[in-house]
Amino acid sequence: MRPSNRLKLWMNVVGLSAFVAGIAVGLSMPSIYAAIDPVTDDSPWLVKFREEYQLRPDQVEQIRRIWERREAEIRMVYEQDSVPEPLKNKMDEAKRRADDRIEVVLDSAQREKYRRKLDDKGKPPDKAPEEEN
Repeated sequence: MRPSNRLKLWMNVVGLSAFVAGIAVGLSMPSIYAAIDPVTDDSPWLVKFREEYQLRPDQVEQIRRIWERREAEIRMVYEQDSVPEPLKNKMDEAKRRADDRIEVVLDSAQREKYRRKLDDKGKPPDKAPEEEN
């Protein structure tokens, strides 16, 4: 094998290896991120949400579970799909389902305030920090 062919071969092997490593890291990131930043009762967005809507402890627990499920659904979309438009649609649907579940937990005054915020901003109030970017 000529030296120039050997160099091309090594360049292709290194490039392909980097590509495969990038895919592996990209697929594992949502799981890693979820483990780093779990939803807890003292999460800043949940504390602010609790204060703004004057939630009872049982409401806080229900909303925390709803938010965890929402984040899990969004992670599953990231892990399974790579087509931008369907990905966006699935994430939006997961967020809408979470909003609907949150509204069920709130009393009528809290629900009205929550809906006004959704209408004003087009998104739930007090988004988790990683979603504001």
